Amino acid sequence: MVVRLLEQFKLIKIDQMKLSIRLVIATILGSFTLVGQFVEKQYFYDTIGGGLDYIHDHIQQEDGIILSGYKGSFTNAVPVILKLDLNGDVIWSTASQYIPDSIPNSKFNIYLLSDNFIYGFSTENSWSVYPRTFWKVNSQTGEISYTIPYSNNVTFESSEPIITDFDDTTFYLKHGNRIQLVAKSTGAILQESLGTYDLQCDKNHNLYGIGSNSITKFNGNNLSQPIWIRNYTEFGLDALHHLYIDDYGDLFVFGRNGGTFSAGNGIVMKINKQTGSKIWVCTVQNLSNTDDTEEDVRIIDFKDAGGRIYATYQHAFTGGGNKKYVTAKINKINGSLIWLSQLGIDNTGFTSPSQGRSALSLDVDCSGNIYQTGYYDSPNYGPGMWGSMKLNGTNGAKLFEFTVSEDTTSSEELSTGLGVFAFGDNVAFLGHGQTDVNSYSVTPLFVKVDSNNGDIVVKKPIGGPLKGFASTLKVARRGNILYMLKQSGISVTVEAFNEQREPIWVYTFVNDSIITYGDQLVLTDNSIVFTAHQPISTGGTNLVITRLNRFTGGLIAQDSMLAEQDDLVPYEIEADESSSYVFAKTIDSLFYSKISSGQISPLSYLDDATNLNGYEGEVNQVLNDNLDSLIVLGANGFLSIQKNSLALQFIEAYSEAAYYTSFNVRNDTLVLSGKTALGEQIITLTQRANWNSIWSNTYASNGAFVKTVFGENDVIYAAGTENGNLNVRRILFSTGIEEWTYSTDNTLYPNAKVLDIAYNPFKNYITIAGLNSPSGNFSNALIQLLSEEGDTIFTWFGNDDLQSKSRANSVVVTADSLVCVGGAYNQFITTYEGFVFYLDSISEPIDYTDINETASESNCIIYPNPATNEVFISGLQSPYSYEIHNLTGDLIQKRNAITDKRIDLSLFASGAYHLYIQTDDRTLFFLLIVV
Repeated sequence: MVVRLLEQFKLIKIDQMKLSIRLVIATILGSFTLVGQFVEKQYFYDTIGGGLDYIHDHIQQEDGIILSGYKGSFTNAVPVILKLDLNGDVIWSTASQYIPDSIPNSKFNIYLLSDNFIYGFSTENSWSVYPRTFWKVNSQTGEISYTIPYSNNVTFESSEPIITDFDDTTFYLKHGNRIQLVAKSTGAILQESLGTYDLQCDKNHNLYGIGSNSITKFNGNNLSQPIWIRNYTEFGLDALHHLYIDDYGDLFVFGRNGGTFSAGNGIVMKINKQTGSKIWVCTVQNLSNTDDTEEDVRIIDFKDAGGRIYATYQHAFTGGGNKKYVTAKINKINGSLIWLSQLGIDNTGFTSPSQGRSALSLDVDCSGNIYQTGYYDSPNYGPGMWGSMKLNGTNGAKLFEFTVSEDTTSSEELSTGLGVFAFGDNVAFLGHGQTDVNSYSVTPLFVKVDSNNGDIVVKKPIGGPLKGFASTLKVARRGNILYMLKQSGISVTVEAFNEQREPIWVYTFVNDSIITYGDQLVLTDNSIVFTAHQPISTGGTNLVITRLNRFTGGLIAQDSMLAEQDDLVPYEIEADESSSYVFAKTIDSLFYSKISSGQISPLSYLDDATNLNGYEGEVNQVLNDNLDSLIVLGANGFLSIQKNSLALQFIEAYSEAAYYTSFNVRNDTLVLSGKTALGEQIITLTQRANWNSIWSNTYASNGAFVKTVFGENDVIYAAGTENGNLNVRRILFSTGIEEWTYSTDNTLYPNAKVLDIAYNPFKNYITIAGLNSPSGNFSNALIQLLSEEGDTIFTWFGNDDLQSKSRANSVVVTADSLVCVGGAYNQFITTYEGFVFYLDSISEPIDYTDINETASESNCIIYPNPATNEVFISGLQSPYSYEIHNLTGDLIQKRNAITDKRIDLSLFASGAYHLYIQTDDRTLFFLLIVV
């Protein structure tokens, strides 16, 4: 490629490492003015805390699971319908769309009909009226079409309405002793008749009604004109349970051959649709087994797969007894019972000699294996303990079992599995997990297991105490990989991305009340370490330290630290390959601890915490100095912590009283930033070898610096606050002299604050991440790009719609010369959104029209060219400015008003570039080759 370029342009002639190159001198009609732009925007929101506090009903779809239930407490609950994806994350929810007039919510059955809309009735717990609301919801978007108050003057008001799909425009509703035809479009009742049938509709739109021990077929939807009525002597009174019409139009009925208060085996029967006569009858009974579990049952769930019916049964009457999971596999062609399985949950933890056990849901995977979930250790119908199992589809043998419990050695009363869903060979479970054995509350959970052994690999709450909060708290870079620390409800996530911004891996840590903070992530050569915090008042640990493989995201270690102080929170972490060092604060004190090989040292007192009170940015007070020690910016001077012994030593007092919250390191020089005891902005340069101050300057009399970054050559950019404004100062590294200062407009951005700052060495601009607070109760997100002269290139202002905490938390320069900013931006459209933005600056086009010199007429040359790490300029008056663009016109690097005749190319990829050099009266153009 380089050779072809040389031949094409015929510009380069190398002679003793010097280059004679054709020079173009032009009149500039455009300018070097920079503007900012978004390259990409990404949003995310809480998909766990935005869920449910109780599950009522569920429907499986190919791409997820639809749930109904409520948010809140039983006495103060909002009914909700939502959809989960195959990872248990919320795709959509109606939670923000519906505010009921009266709120105790006790039941919510839902149905997915042929028009792809969800219909259902949320029921309020108000005896004996039980007010209901009729819902219609789009199953793809979650948009509510209508919610209508529903009342019906019927007997058996406490019974729940049952819906049967009829055609594209109507469905049948059975409620109490009435059957109603309802318009899907409006919810209006079109006709009504007396009847207690549970209805099913076939493809010819004939209706079948099931009674206590009979089936009636109607002519179309004319409920006054039966085609046939059949009673079945094999069933006792009130023993028909369910009608099923398969994809071929065949009719099946499930029931029991006992009476209302007598034992009976499960019965499955295939019916001739034309006459109502029996084609075959299968009795779910194992004559060779004396276990009477199957003699007291009703159908609870079934699946039709591969020409077989798989049915699971629950015991029919109250009372104790050694009940088991009863499962049958039946041949649909001849009704033969292929096998009957009667198994208990026996080896997962707590069991008792006599217990009620039952599956409540069943599904079949692609291999024909059966998954079940339900309860065990219950005195009656459950719940109790949540138990699940996998059966061999060939013979019904148990392949594995597992329980979902906080403590398997203690008996729970409220846990139960509600649904199991096989998506190919991937299986998900839903249910209620009891919070603890002493609490009468449950948490809806989404669970996945290893299909080979039943080990739980995912357990997510579908609801939690930190509903809604979502934010990117830290972005960091090592080489070409970008890392992000995110909070989303009750989950903390670390993600890795490649140069193309594509995900490499994701690690999620889910725990009730767990939260993390802005600077709680550190990278080593091979690992990534982050901390999280769980207040003791929530019943958990206090600090959790997690170490991951930096390249794969695999968990290396996770350690928990229990501290006595409930207000103890981490503020910084450092790490080596084998040890982590956590720094935490209370209101008045700082502490530190070491975690190594699972061993956690006791918390040791570090210093006074006064300088960190109310600080909202990224604290950087600790320097991982070498293999032996850590250097800490103390309240009054430099401190040293020996890594092996954790001994704390005072090194040297500051040259003047100051509170430093951040430092930068260049060679052997520390750049300290913060505020003086009088509240002035201060920067101090200290020689690390002898701890002597090189210079120390104060700037604004009312403010503080929160972070500094190195700019081009001899420049420091210091960011902080000044009299309630966000401000940035350009300061000479060698002397501390201020070259310019930039401040936000207090009328536009009152109480603005810097949280992070980064300098883009490729394009020579500064990015500020921060916030402004119109009041103390909420904040807005703020991002600004400044040129090296202090001019505003770009401003983005994220107005918080919810009067919460919107902010831009962290910024880093990416490997492809963009800036990545992470934070939170709360909007009405999708509430509590975390964001990741990729931004860039671009130059306005430069138009060259008046070519009046050639290279031979100019004394200015660049050498060597081709160049590797640097290129030099000869024959040019100072000062000058330059821009380097790639061949497509993108700005790669820019410097203004410099005197150094050397250009650093160490970060440039091999290839051809356009170099523009600008002096007071002309602009020079070179084709620059980097090899």
